[in-house]
Amino acid sequence: MTAGARADFAGTDLFTAGSGAFTAQRHVEDLRTLTGQLRPDHTGS
Repeated sequence: MTAGARADFAGTDLFTAGSGAFTAQRHVEDLRTLTGQLRPDHTGS
């Protein structure tokens, strides 16, 4: 494996991890919104 291939692999790994974190955050926000719709008397901070 060349140094360039290693760098590409590491970059892809970081990108995948970042995408996963972003997706998880979106899910959390969706859950908060859904919870707010189900319980309008409860406002999430």
